[in-house]
Amino acid sequence: MATLKSSWWKYTVFLIYLALLSIAVMHHEPWFDESQAWLLARDASLFDLLVKHMRYEGSPGLWHLILMIPAKLQLPYISLNIVSAAAAVGSVYLFLRYAPFPWFIKVLFPFSFFVFYQYAVIARSYALIPLLLFVTAIIYNDRIKRPYLYILLLCLLANVSMHGLIIAGGLAAVHVYDLYVLRGQLDSSVRSRHITGLKIFGVMVFLLVLQLKPPPDLISLAAFKADMTHFVSRSLYMMSDSLGTNLSLPPKERDILFTVSYIFSRLVIFLSFLWFFLRKKLLTFALPLLGLFLLFTMVYANVWHQGTLFFMWLFALWLSLKDQSSSTRPERIMRNIVLASLAVILVIQASWSFSSFRYDYSNNYSGSRELAEYIKEKNLDRRKIYITGFHTISILPYFRENIFCNFNNRQKPAFWLWSSKNSMYTEPFSLYRQYDPDIIIWGIKDYYKKNDSDNKKIPDIPGYKLVRLFNGGLYWKDKLYESDSFALYERSGD
Repeated sequence: MATLKSSWWKYTVFLIYLALLSIAVMHHEPWFDESQAWLLARDASLFDLLVKHMRYEGSPGLWHLILMIPAKLQLPYISLNIVSAAAAVGSVYLFLRYAPFPWFIKVLFPFSFFVFYQYAVIARSYALIPLLLFVTAIIYNDRIKRPYLYILLLCLLANVSMHGLIIAGGLAAVHVYDLYVLRGQLDSSVRSRHITGLKIFGVMVFLLVLQLKPPPDLISLAAFKADMTHFVSRSLYMMSDSLGTNLSLPPKERDILFTVSYIFSRLVIFLSFLWFFLRKKLLTFALPLLGLFLLFTMVYANVWHQGTLFFMWLFALWLSLKDQSSSTRPERIMRNIVLASLAVILVIQASWSFSSFRYDYSNNYSGSRELAEYIKEKNLDRRKIYITGFHTISILPYFRENIFCNFNNRQKPAFWLWSSKNSMYTEPFSLYRQYDPDIIIWGIKDYYKKNDSDNKKIPDIPGYKLVRLFNGGLYWKDKLYESDSFALYERSGD
């Protein structure tokens, strides 16, 4: 659909994207969720990772398996974010090369928030979702002829995260419906291959359910949970916030705010459903979307999960635009409206990308790297260090060993275990005296409120003096969202 005749602009956009992304990756400090995956990949065996630990993470292990390659080879920690960025670069390349969107959409997309920053610079498993969805979109029209390839892509998508599993399950259900509609047009050999492929997918889903069955000692930190009475409002909130609105507040302070941009997002959602209905892609969009809404409402959601909704919407738009040969005039008008809406959304998201890039370039996303460098510079790792808070382990990827006296007895593994058997959940801070530490690291992890400051959250610890505060803050779209800071205390000798 791109109308500019030459491809020079695609290469220009791609190179600009690559250069800016590289700068952002070099300046980013990984926070706990990023470091946890790296430590799991580094310290766990393949068997333990897949059989024991993924059930505590609540996520399949494809991302961790990929990270095992650089982690086990003891490559630098920045390899984590390079892998994430590489997945984003692949997604952008596929979009520029194959997506049936006009040139102005292709120019804007690489700089949209999720593919430029949140699912690129920040290294999470979600970076694989757009890559796999785009490959799926490319071969989608050939899925009847190439069932095994289609099922393979769904299996990979399902192993990315719970969100990927739900999207893949929804697409598989739609595929079953399509096969039923086409049953009279398919010969027995084709039907047999599809049945075999779907059986393989079913077995894989069953194994994932077994793998992710929550253990009895699991500690849940669900940040956004609501009963079914809030299903519609919560679902609209998440979907609207992924399409150009910024209503993201700390969980305890969230409200549904009816701003102009929120009304715009709701209008886009309505028009999208109408467009997908006209293009016979409504089921392909709505079924995975319903599954994601149920996950967000009944189980768990946080603001960064909005990207899964955005890419599912973009995937459905991709499919709906692939064949325009039989489009009617009303459909052409609707298509132009939808594309104009997408352009507005991408512009809004580009502003978030700029804000996030500027913040991460000039500030610490997490205080962990600066603190780790300070520990190395002062040789503090040779002394007895006591820590508080789960996110303090984001310091450990910068060291070959566990350097904390009250965390696994300074032994590996260095990743956090979300289990009630983890003594750090039950051990009161007052017991720090039993360890007689030389250094105490106080983790500051809290949602930002108006006129908030990390300095207000630093306690006085008898017998210890505050040496330095290592500030860090998670940035979401265009504002600070959550503190990720650390206060370092040293024995005062009093």
